Amino acid sequence: MLECLVAAWCLLAAFLQGVLALNIFHLAFVTVGAWLSRRFPRPGYPVPDGAWPRLAVLVAAHDEAAVIGACLSRLREQEYPAERVATWVVADRCADATAGLARAAGATVFEREDGTPSKGAALAWLWERLGEAREGFDAVVVLDADNEVAPDFLAEMGRALASGAKVVQGQRIAKNPQHSAASALDGLAEALHHRVVAAGLSWWGFSTSLSGSGVAYERRVFERLIASTTTQVEDCEYQLRLLGWGVAIRSAPGATVFDEKIHDFEAMARQRSRWIQGKLRLFARHLPGLVWGAMNGRREAFEGLGFVATSLPRSVLVVLLGLGLLAGAVGVPGVLPWPWWLGGMGLFGLHVASGLVIAGVNPAEWKSLMASPRFIRVLWGACWQAMGRRRIPWVRTPHGSTDEPPA
Repeated sequence: MLECLVAAWCLLAAFLQGVLALNIFHLAFVTVGAWLSRRFPRPGYPVPDGAWPRLAVLVAAHDEAAVIGACLSRLREQEYPAERVATWVVADRCADATAGLARAAGATVFEREDGTPSKGAALAWLWERLGEAREGFDAVVVLDADNEVAPDFLAEMGRALASGAKVVQGQRIAKNPQHSAASALDGLAEALHHRVVAAGLSWWGFSTSLSGSGVAYERRVFERLIASTTTQVEDCEYQLRLLGWGVAIRSAPGATVFDEKIHDFEAMARQRSRWIQGKLRLFARHLPGLVWGAMNGRREAFEGLGFVATSLPRSVLVVLLGLGLLAGAVGVPGVLPWPWWLGGMGLFGLHVASGLVIAGVNPAEWKSLMASPRFIRVLWGACWQAMGRRRIPWVRTPHGSTDEPPA
């Protein structure tokens, strides 16, 4: 009996160590790519020879009176042919002045009073209501109401779309890192994602990940996505569907989106637990299709499998590395010797340090690193809650920081 238990443990340990090794290799791979992208940058997207793509900008808002005005103001300042852009706002079940403020800012507003509480459902509802007004547009740009875009955001997106990209992810940057330790650490996590992971994947020629906003979709791709969305974690579901369909996701690092980060750790725990639970359920649902696509030789399906396999949160990864180091040091059966774990922790540290250097961390963000243990503890709690059977409901994340993004 004891021998069977030891054998079962060794198999489990081998599987877990394989997953950890894959995630560490992924971090090392994208970190090298991020540094190479700075030393040997790829050519940017060229200016279109003909007319710029016609862009339909959709802004999803739920009780966002505090931020919708700034979002639409930045859109009016775009360095893009005004006749090639139209902006629509969906005021989704709003109980505040969001709709009125959006109209006063010059946007066309549709008010949704009921239905599933999710951005994907709200966008699908809005697109259907537009009817003939949506005809003639080449692509759809999706923003959140708390986003503020740089003046050349649409121009960068337009260049990428005109070059043949079907889906383009802009670069999101925290607009309120000085608000709290939670917002600073959330911003650092996003900086690691965009400045290291996305930059590295893009330099190596792979698809990047969707971030939920600051995204442009070729119109037919967008319509296919919103017709099949079923969850409240739209970015992950869109990404899995796109890769399963063989549609690559391109990065436009020059298309800057200032995104408001979470204000406190309690709200972060609620948000992350819903995200993680949604992702776990999506992975289980889409894994067979990705495997089938990979068996048929579709590169994007292989990338989708890689996305699933390397989605271990950094907070989970660093703790498991520490536990592995301890287990290896005391000689637990089936666990690699401690030098292997020390090497893994070193690579993880280089990945994080690279992100801090490349992103150009400000003093407030350096100070926030002192709250990292709490950040990790909150995310571990979110993971634990996400693995429960009870469906975690959608809860609005409050917005309205007093911090201003860079001009």
